[in-house]
Amino acid sequence: MSRLPKGFTLLELMVVVSIIGILASVSAVSFNSARSKAVDARIIADAEAAQKSISLLYIISEAYPPTTPQGTIDVANALKAYLSKMGSGKYTASASGGEWLATDAFKNDQKKNIDDSCALGTRLKITFQPNGGSFYSCQ
Repeated sequence: MSRLPKGFTLLELMVVVSIIGILASVSAVSFNSARSKAVDARIIADAEAAQKSISLLYIISEAYPPTTPQGTIDVANALKAYLSKMGSGKYTASASGGEWLATDAFKNDQKKNIDDSCALGTRLKITFQPNGGSFYSCQ
């Protein structure tokens, strides 16, 4: 009477471990790509919040806010709450309107109908014009 061997052979274990290793490395690469895309999406969302809040202030007071720390512009409480969501960028006032510049650079060559100058390593900028308009660019 012959006995059947119990357990796995060394070759079977090595194949399973190598397959698991390949799957783990592929998922790690996908995760890093998703993370860089999320950073780019946050930059664009912060820029849109800044543009809306500063444009709303322009509509209310017919002037752009002066350069102050983020969220401390002295206006109505509802607008203060909105300005506090300006996110990761810095607003600088000027005689001709002002600029908002993202703190972080794009990590994934993001363009999203912004500007052809927006590429990997550039920062998103919003320029506010004296007539109340604004436009996006990258530097």
